[in-house]
Amino acid sequence: MKKLNIILFITFFIIIGCNKEENNSIPTDNQNIIPTFSGYTVTDEVGNPIGVADTSDWTNDDDWMIKEKALFEDYESLSHKIPFDTSLKIHPAFPNPCSEIFLLALVKDSITMFSVKLVNQEFDILIAADSIYNKSMMFKLDELNISTDSMLRLYYMFVKDDSCLYKGHGDIKIN
Repeated sequence: MKKLNIILFITFFIIIGCNKEENNSIPTDNQNIIPTFSGYTVTDEVGNPIGVADTSDWTNDDDWMIKEKALFEDYESLSHKIPFDTSLKIHPAFPNPCSEIFLLALVKDSITMFSVKLVNQEFDILIAADSIYNKSMMFKLDELNISTDSMLRLYYMFVKDDSCLYKGHGDIKIN
């Protein structure tokens, strides 16, 4: 019986040791995960929703992955523990889908800054703009060599007094 216990004990440690090595190869964070771009909110030339709306687009998003946070150099230095500011709003990009340009309209006060990063599905930054005080923006895509029928994602943050007040993303369909 004693020999059987010793054999079981050794077998147990061999199995645990093998499983532990396998688990070390599994990433424990989302550092290398690129988010999937799926769905977009369809809008006309003046920003009216005219079709399917993606409920994850153009809203406050508290759960960014490491790659999403890394798009903004100052992300980690900002406070993220403030209450949601209901006075801030970003309207869906329009028109969407688009081919050469799209526009954004924002609702914010004059001292809140806005920062954006437009990325492709490989997470290459195509357009970056920081510390914007305007309440609207136009994005020209014609010089970016983007293939038709592709999807881009615009990440954004509203920042005031070293605090991130609102952050999220919206997907843009290219025709």
